Amino acid sequence: MNGVSLLAVLLPVLMLAEAQPREQIYADTGPAAPRFDKGHLLSLQRPNRLKVFRPGGALAFDVVVSCPGSEACSASAVAVDGRGRVAVSVGTPGRQSGIEILTASGQREGFIATQEYVANALCFDSGGNLWSLGFQRDRHRPDVEEKEDYFVVRKFSPDGAPMGGYLARSLWPGAKSQPGRAGGGYWTMSAGGGRIGAVIHENHSDNPAEWMEWNERGELVSRTVIPSAPFPRAYGSDGRLYGMFGEGPSRQLQVLDTASRTWHPVAAMLPAGGSLESSFLIGADGGDLVYRAGARLLWVRPGPR
Repeated sequence: MNGVSLLAVLLPVLMLAEAQPREQIYADTGPAAPRFDKGHLLSLQRPNRLKVFRPGGALAFDVVVSCPGSEACSASAVAVDGRGRVAVSVGTPGRQSGIEILTASGQREGFIATQEYVANALCFDSGGNLWSLGFQRDRHRPDVEEKEDYFVVRKFSPDGAPMGGYLARSLWPGAKSQPGRAGGGYWTMSAGGGRIGAVIHENHSDNPAEWMEWNERGELVSRTVIPSAPFPRAYGSDGRLYGMFGEGPSRQLQVLDTASRTWHPVAAMLPAGGSLESSFLIGADGGDLVYRAGARLLWVRPGPR
């Protein structure tokens, strides 16, 4: 058999092997909707309990996150970098806010004091820099949003130093609800394809939801109104937003085309016996989407548009 004939025989086999979903069993993550980020499974249970599972499914740590100088503490967002370090946004009602940095084993490594700025969403980019999405409190009235213009998005270096602010609050003139306030306890910001993507104004009555993307220099790349933000959803390494729409047997996986501002159906490609009705989309890993089905996590390459 010559080389061309052998390739013709092997190519379909190799393609099938590459397309085969893989799965991993994870321990109980609790009732909270978990986040899959850089191979880790993150489960943040209010007010401040955090479980982190390493790639492979082993529990890395289970801790109650603390706030410096206060026994009362609430955690609102979590993210992990490529080394397993974890960032957690914390705060107490009416007091200063900040971001705890934990080691891969759950020990406190540092604290970024953000003062009146409340980080409601976090993610790390490909360079290990930390991004936050949030809102600014009035210094004298902490229950009220700052009236002066401020940056909704902030960037910090791997060692926690401020690197800049982006997306001015004035991009939403007249909006009563804060664009940096996260909705529903679910992830609203993620990194993929050299970009950062965020859902703005999710579940807000006075503004439609928007999907916004910016590059790692903080330059706005796209801004797309999405009247109904999908839940659950995932931001792929290809820089595309995937989401589930519909209920029951009619549930469908779709991908957002920011150029035309429309959603397009794609095949989920779940293994035999699996269905979108019984699977929960929790993130992306390489070219795969990651679903949770009970204690199993499934890595599945979506089909083309």
